[in-house]
Amino acid sequence: MLTVRPDLYVSTQAQPDTALIDGALNSSWQRIGELDGSRETEAWGRVRPFVGVGGGSSKGVTFWADADAESEFVRIVTRQAPGISQGMDIANVRDMRFWLALDLSQYHHKFLITSARARFKATTRRPPEPHPGINAKPVLLPIQITACDGTVFRCVEA
Repeated sequence: MLTVRPDLYVSTQAQPDTALIDGALNSSWQRIGELDGSRETEAWGRVRPFVGVGGGSSKGVTFWADADAESEFVRIVTRQAPGISQGMDIANVRDMRFWLALDLSQYHHKFLITSARARFKATTRRPPEPHPGINAKPVLLPIQITACDGTVFRCVEA
């Protein structure tokens, strides 16, 4: 069954460490939440070519990540920018850059890592309502990913 909620990871290192350990990202990466691909269809369109379900775009996109309030990275971001879940108040995190990875391990141990550093982006697009079946309400983070050398992601396989 095709799941469109891959886990999201961040790394704040200068260059992303793409070495996998036993088919997983190494300790320089921190899980921050998920990408709801059924809701964030533009972002999911950048992933589609890597999972064999059609073509996609190689342009950058801004999307809402469903972040886990327990993640250390998310706690730091929301402490510095309390209104970020509304798509505003990002002044204190505007210059924060990070690598973003999507865990597509259900597709032959694949991870997608952004070709360029991601960042938080103020948006006028209303934050989405979380799915009613989700017990813990996620922290919504507006993340912008951009293309580098004509691609948004590069694939790392175990």
